[in-house]
Amino acid sequence: INAEYMGTPSECLFFFEMKVLVIAALLVGCFADSFTWVGSVNNLWRDPNNWSPFGLPTNVDDVVIPQGSVLIGNWHGAQASSLTIKGNGSLSIQGSDLTIGTGGISVVDTGFLHIAAGNDTISVAGTSSVTSTRGVQYATGTIVGNWKFGANSPLVFIEATSVKFPSIVTYGTITANLPHLNLFIDSLTVGQGGVATFANAQVYINDLHNDGAVTFASESVTLTKSDGKGQITSTSSTLYGQYTNLFIPDGTSWITGTAVGLQISNGQVLQARDLRAFNVQGGAIKVFGELTIGANVALEGIQFDGGYGPSGTINVQSGTTGSVNWIHFNFPGTQYIGVEGPTTFRVKDLQQVQGELHVTSGVLVADNVNASSTALAIVGGAELQVTSQLLASSHIDIDGTLTIGTGATLTAAPSAHFAPRANSTGLRKINNNGVIFVQNGLTATTIQNLAYSGSGSIQVFGNLDLEAIDFSAASIALKAITSRITGEGLTLSYQTLSTPASGQTVNFFGDGSLSTCKSPCGPAASHFYQSVSIWVTA
Repeated sequence: INAEYMGTPSECLFFFEMKVLVIAALLVGCFADSFTWVGSVNNLWRDPNNWSPFGLPTNVDDVVIPQGSVLIGNWHGAQASSLTIKGNGSLSIQGSDLTIGTGGISVVDTGFLHIAAGNDTISVAGTSSVTSTRGVQYATGTIVGNWKFGANSPLVFIEATSVKFPSIVTYGTITANLPHLNLFIDSLTVGQGGVATFANAQVYINDLHNDGAVTFASESVTLTKSDGKGQITSTSSTLYGQYTNLFIPDGTSWITGTAVGLQISNGQVLQARDLRAFNVQGGAIKVFGELTIGANVALEGIQFDGGYGPSGTINVQSGTTGSVNWIHFNFPGTQYIGVEGPTTFRVKDLQQVQGELHVTSGVLVADNVNASSTALAIVGGAELQVTSQLLASSHIDIDGTLTIGTGATLTAAPSAHFAPRANSTGLRKINNNGVIFVQNGLTATTIQNLAYSGSGSIQVFGNLDLEAIDFSAASIALKAITSRITGEGLTLSYQTLSTPASGQTVNFFGDGSLSTCKSPCGPAASHFYQSVSIWVTA
C-alpha cells in the first residue's frame, strides 16, 4: 500500500480497496497450478497429502496422475481444469462425481480410467481423449462431454444398467455385453479400423457414422440415422430405424425402417415391418407391412404374412435391377406390387396364396404365376408379363395389360374370370403370344369386356364364354367334341380354326349379336346367326 498518498479519507479508502482487489487477483493466478499425484499417504483423491504441491486441485488446476491407483470414493468435490492419466496410472470413480474443465481428460500410455458403480455426473467441458491400451471401463453415471478413442483403445461397459453418452468417436474398440443395459448414444463415429460390439443390451443410437465394423447382437437396436462405408452385422432380434451396409448372417431378425446395402445370408429369413431395402442380397424377407426395394436386387424370396395391418405392399424403385426368386402373398386382404417406370422388375415364382394381389404400376415380369386366391388385378397402365406359366383359378381383373410371352402358357380353370374392374379406364388387354389352355369343367371360363390379340393360340378343352369383346385370335383350337365357345356382343376373328378331327362341325353359340369371320374381317365377311356351325375340313 502506498503510505505517502495524500488524498481525502474517502479517496484513500477507494485506493485501498482497489489495491486489495489487484492483490487478490494476483494471488488467484499464483494458485492456478499443476497438481501431480504422489500418493504419499493413501489412494484417496480427497487427501491433500497425496498431491504435490500439498492441497486439493480446484477447477483452475491441471491434474496429472503418472502412476499409482487413485480413488474418488463417495465424495462429491473432485474437480480440475484438465486431467491426464499416463504411465501406468489409474483413476477409479465410485459413488461420486467428477467435474473437468475445458482442458478435458487425456488417458495415454497404459493409463486406465474406471468409472465404477453408483456415480452421479462425470462432466467434461472439453474433449476426452483416450489413446491408452487399457482405455476406459464404464459402469454408471451421467456423462457430459465428448469422448474420442484412438486405435487399440477400448471402451468397455461393465455392470451398467442405463448409460447416456453425448458423443463418442472411436478408432479402437467399444464393447457392451450386459443384459438389462439401456445404452443411449447421441452420436457415435466408428473410424476406419474401429470396432464396436453391442450384445444383450437395449441400444439407442441417434446418429452413427461407421467406417469400421459395428456388430449388434442385442435384444433390440434403434438407430435413427447411419452412414459410412463400414459394415453393420446384426443378429439382434429386433431392429428399428435406418441401417447402412447391414448384414444379417444367421438367426431370425425383425426390422422396421430402412436398410441401404442390405445383405442376408442364403437361407436366412429376415422378418420386416415397413422395410425400405436397397441393394438387397442373400436370403428371404418375411414382410408384415410395406417393403420398398431398389438398386441391385438378388434376393431368395419375399413372403408376406398376416398379423400386421390390412395389406402388404412391395414398391420397386426406378432403376432397380436384378431379380427375386420368389414372392409369396400369404395372408387375406389386398396386397400390392408397384414398379416405378421405366424399370422392369423380374420375379421367377409369384405365388398368390391368399387375398387379392394388385399389380399397380410399371412392368412386372414373372416366370411362373399361381393366381389361386380371390383375385389378381392388373391396374391402370400396369403390365404383367408371364414368361413361362400362369395358373388362373380366380378372378383376373385386367385394367392394364396381361401379356403371355412366346413359349409361355396360361392355364385357365373353369372358374377363372377375366374382366376389367368397374369404371376401368385402362387398356383392358390380353396380349397372347403363347398358348391359353381353357380347362374342361362344368362351368365356363369367361373373358369379358377385354381386347384380345397376339400371335399365340387358344386351346379350348371345355367351355369358353366371350362377352362384349373384340377377340382377334391367330389360332383357335377346340380340343374336345364337347368343347364350345359362346358369345354375346362379340366380334370373333381368327386366322386358323382346328378341331379334334377333320369333318367335325364346330358350334359357336350366340344371342344374335355373335359375329364370326376369318381374319381380316370386314362388313361383307361378317355373318350374324343365333348359332353358327362351321364345317372344318382337313
